[in-house]
Amino acid sequence: MKWSRWCGNSALKKSLSRGGESGLVLLEILLVLPMMILLAALLFMLLWTGMRGFDRLVMMEEQQYFARTAMQAISDDIIQANSVSLFNDGQGLDMKDPDGRSIRYYLAGNQIYRISGTNSVPITENTSICFFSYLSANVVQVEIVEGQGANTFRLLEACHART
Repeated sequence: MKWSRWCGNSALKKSLSRGGESGLVLLEILLVLPMMILLAALLFMLLWTGMRGFDRLVMMEEQQYFARTAMQAISDDIIQANSVSLFNDGQGLDMKDPDGRSIRYYLAGNQIYRISGTNSVPITENTSICFFSYLSANVVQVEIVEGQGANTFRLLEACHART
């Protein structure tokens, strides 16, 4: 039998006889491989940038949450207080609630603490500044800065005491 009867005039005949082009030439591989590596590197950089942006967003959200939670607790206590006084050059706040109990806020290390009676409870994490000042006789300004360096969140609020 003839070869053409088995294979006909198809591409299989060319590939079996090795007379046609089959497979990849080394030059083609050498041209495509660097392009594929470059494409993979670009995709990796895009993924990495997106992950870093997401991590930064989560960190900023946590800073805002801690600062707002602390500010809410401090302002609620100031609004209810019968008397308010500053200590340690504005680094701490002392007040008396309507029942006559003493409540104190101060920054120690990187946490703001609330002391009521014998209970000392940290209400923030990673706080760099907690400063209190008088705007008028009964109005206290509270400044809280969460975070360190370039990644900070600053919150400033004025509260009027009951007195």
